[in-house]
Amino acid sequence: MNGDAPEILTVPREVAATGFLPTGNEYVAVPALRRSDGAILGLNVVHAGLRGLLTFSGGGGACDGGGACDGGDALLAPVVRAGGRAVLPGSPPAWARRSWWLPEFTVRAGDLRVSGIVFAPPKEKGLVYVLELERLGTAAGHEDVYVGFAVRWAALLLSLFRTRPLQARLQSWRDPWTGAAVLEAASGAPLAALALACEAETGPSRNAKLLCPRRDGGAALDGADLDGAPLDEAPGGGPAGDAGPVGLQLGQALRLGPGAGCRLILYVGVNLEADGAATTTVHLRRRGLAALLGDAVAWLDARALPAAGDAVTDEKVAARLNENLFFCLNYAFGRAIDGDELVQVTSRSPAYYVSAAFWARDAYLWAFPAALAVDPRLAREALQAGFARHLRHPGEHAQYIDGTVIYPGFELDQAAAPLVALASYLDATGDDSILFDGAVRAGLLRLEAALAGRRTAAGLMTTFLDPCDDPVRLPCLTYDNVLAWRGLRGLARAWRLCGEVAAARRAARAANALSAAIRRHCVVAGPDGPVFAWAVEVASGGEVVDHELYDAPPGSLELLPYYGFCRAEDPVYLNTVRWLYSAQNPYAGPAARFSGPGCRHVRHPWPLSACNRILAACGSAGGPGRTRGRSRRLRGPAAQRAAEALAFLVEAPMDGGLACETVDAQSGEVRTGAHFASAAGFLASSLMRAVAAGVTTGATTGVTTGVTTGAAGVTGPAPHPMPFRH
Repeated sequence: MNGDAPEILTVPREVAATGFLPTGNEYVAVPALRRSDGAILGLNVVHAGLRGLLTFSGGGGACDGGGACDGGDALLAPVVRAGGRAVLPGSPPAWARRSWWLPEFTVRAGDLRVSGIVFAPPKEKGLVYVLELERLGTAAGHEDVYVGFAVRWAALLLSLFRTRPLQARLQSWRDPWTGAAVLEAASGAPLAALALACEAETGPSRNAKLLCPRRDGGAALDGADLDGAPLDEAPGGGPAGDAGPVGLQLGQALRLGPGAGCRLILYVGVNLEADGAATTTVHLRRRGLAALLGDAVAWLDARALPAAGDAVTDEKVAARLNENLFFCLNYAFGRAIDGDELVQVTSRSPAYYVSAAFWARDAYLWAFPAALAVDPRLAREALQAGFARHLRHPGEHAQYIDGTVIYPGFELDQAAAPLVALASYLDATGDDSILFDGAVRAGLLRLEAALAGRRTAAGLMTTFLDPCDDPVRLPCLTYDNVLAWRGLRGLARAWRLCGEVAAARRAARAANALSAAIRRHCVVAGPDGPVFAWAVEVASGGEVVDHELYDAPPGSLELLPYYGFCRAEDPVYLNTVRWLYSAQNPYAGPAARFSGPGCRHVRHPWPLSACNRILAACGSAGGPGRTRGRSRRLRGPAAQRAAEALAFLVEAPMDGGLACETVDAQSGEVRTGAHFASAAGFLASSLMRAVAAGVTTGATTGVTTGVTTGAAGVTGPAPHPMPFRH
């Protein structure tokens, strides 16, 4: 980089907590379920052909790509009125998550109790929203009640980094064949469709009344206009680009006596066009609420940690671990509505400022270990799909979900990441059959060539961008070279398992030479002794002509023991970490409740840094992503450091408990990068390792993560440390 030129950084802007409870499955994401009233502002699907997310939005822009989400009209809002008074919206719901992922709420208004749950069953292109009413007490007489859903469809949005409306015709009609209300967006050919079917399971009528009082989006929220015109049975709507929203209601008016109740079930189907969406609601109704909810709970419980026989003494740890695990599995992974192929993205929530795109680092270093720990089949498919789709341009900064480049710039850590993930998969499963997949074999050759092309005469490898995606000041980053070393070791093993003896020897020699070059050139004089430099520049003669002391949480030197390059007791490593958390580091941050190192990209504390601390303390123990056996129990200073980091991750509110890029040092609330799904996987897998090593938050005196912040302690290991599961 030209030292005289200003740095060109693409840094995020600061945001506030979204106030949402995300949920969904591999096909349907509901990132904007509003806590204040249970309304869904928008829901989205992955569209491979358009290389992004398509969102059905009630307000024209549920999230703007920078994290700011409007508080306007909802796509789908629950409505309950009793005795002329509003219950929903009105009284604030009390929320919980069933099986760590399915949002459910209760509301009390007089003697009426309202409960609801929103869930997307696994492998289904749809979701279910259930409202239950029960009249408590013994007061005589009947009460007039309305229960239903108000629908307002204002736009179809495309999200890829930023969110923008598509110029599409919004059509709506009642399908006479399936009985569903259909919402289809078309621009010439259909782009996507959503269908709704409502059933009243109990009460005076078994069929909810389908209403469309006005096509201008002015559907009454109180159910008062029950005699409005029914929805047409032929497609209708404005011309393409028409801003006028579609509005309709699905609901039921009834009278409840003492002890009586009613359940209203809304089945929502999504697909490429109207017929597919409408028939999906038929399928969901045929399966029924009990089976669909049972499948969702069973899928979650089979992957949740702890499982039977495991022990987590702190329910806060279990909640933070599992909520982030399921956020990662459902938002860093997804299936395209127009082909069913698996895609990996930073996040399927537009609240994340670079949503819906592929970063190899996010996919393979952060999200992959979490998937591998609980769902090896998903991990295998992710490797196969990624090697087939994303290695045409290995190491490029960011890619569309089809593998073409969206944001150019070579990053050495991202070129090494697929090899690191493949090695961890082989460690965890012993399944070497994946190496005989044609795309994987071809990918190994491309990655080997990409790494060889970055090797200098001094033996180190260069990069253009650092792990924060910012331009480097010096060309050879120590962390990146360590990750490349780790990847080359994995490559040598892969070639051996394939029977490619010469290729295995070639990769092993490259790994050994790189290790020696790192030790020779990347250890420099520090304030209190030798340290690992963040970056160096080496002349053609082999002498180090410049070095930089620095660190960045997305690719920290603190992770060197985790990747097996050195022991945590290595004096050079200890000096490095001591500098990182000292006042000599200008990005160490002030002492605060949630303190931790920042970097040039964002100065606020990063939850990723707390994850790094846990992983460094727990060591490499079989390699990153290991999912078999038990970790060694931590003792002494290592246990203390891990306990402080664990407390940070568990106590920081972040964004409703879900991982974000950075937090406020005092409050622990999100400051940048809300709904960061791939980082949620890194957080979850870090907590898995902490629990497996017997780490607890214990009696820590604070949740700061600095080396010299005080005598935080632990209460001792759990009696039965949690093994990793597969």
